[in-house]
Amino acid sequence: MNLNRERMIRVPPKYAGWRLDRALPELFPEFRSRTFWQRAIRQGLVRLNGKPTRVATVVRAEDTITVDEAPESEPQRVTRIEHFDPERILYEDAFLLVVNKPVGMVVHPSRGHTEDSLVQSLWPWLSEVERFPDASRPGIVHRLDKDTSGCLLVARTREVHERLAAALKRREIHRLYLALAQGVVDPRQATVEAPVGRDPKHRLKMATVWQGRPARTHWIAVAEWDAFSLLWLKLDTGRTHQIRVHLASVAHPLVGDMLYGGSPWQDFNTQALHAWQLRFDHPVTGQEVVVNAPLPPAWGTLWRALGRPSRLDPLPVSWQGLSSRALAQSFAALVDQPWVQKITES
Repeated sequence: MNLNRERMIRVPPKYAGWRLDRALPELFPEFRSRTFWQRAIRQGLVRLNGKPTRVATVVRAEDTITVDEAPESEPQRVTRIEHFDPERILYEDAFLLVVNKPVGMVVHPSRGHTEDSLVQSLWPWLSEVERFPDASRPGIVHRLDKDTSGCLLVARTREVHERLAAALKRREIHRLYLALAQGVVDPRQATVEAPVGRDPKHRLKMATVWQGRPARTHWIAVAEWDAFSLLWLKLDTGRTHQIRVHLASVAHPLVGDMLYGGSPWQDFNTQALHAWQLRFDHPVTGQEVVVNAPLPPAWGTLWRALGRPSRLDPLPVSWQGLSSRALAQSFAALVDQPWVQKITES
């Protein structure tokens, strides 16, 4: 059977009352992995009675399941490659890593990227590769888009991965991003809460759709130019393309994000989004870990081209429970521009 084209099947009575992700491996025996089908459902590739659905949906006899498309095959054990720069490891101990993912590198193997993913290059740092339940992304706690740079958390053992995944689900792993958005963002401080799911009109895109998964993004505009705004963003959830979708939904797409309506600016032709800080309690020691990722070199060219902002306001007393002083100091080190001093002195 080829799942690269649309397939439709009716649920036999014997599977009535089963969860969808449990029934699918039985209905499509060539693809036996439950994880495989859970991923396909979350990507919007599976419809139940013509509508997008959820992993835990209970199916009934004679329900119609449609698979729009799917990966070429069930995830295979990844091939080890050895070209990851050790200098990109920002934090390392016996239990976990935080790495600075470069622009242009995918996190895990996918169609067209079978030998150049981050997880493959990190294999030498993982001690229990074969024990992770998802063979295509061992140790990966969360993901970043191919053209997003910055902090990525990786567990070195299965037990630590399970603890970190649970902490992420409880929203105890805090992720801060830096982004350059098109236009002057108003209000300066805001929250977008809108469900994110597969765009029904464009299979490569996500969108704010009523049947999507809940998603919440907070931002504060740190600086403003005539046609751009520099934002800090904090995620409460981690949906695919969440920041990109939420900013595009309020008519402020990321600079360089052409999939969601953004445009390149001068020589800066990638999406202007950087995962610059991770903050979490260590799953073994309990101590707080805070890691900041340096910006890619292209951002230095961007600062020089933009020049001094037309507006640079002091930070509020606190933002999303974070210390303004600590944020300002981290921001100053990250941006390394004279105009940042106004924030650090507030």
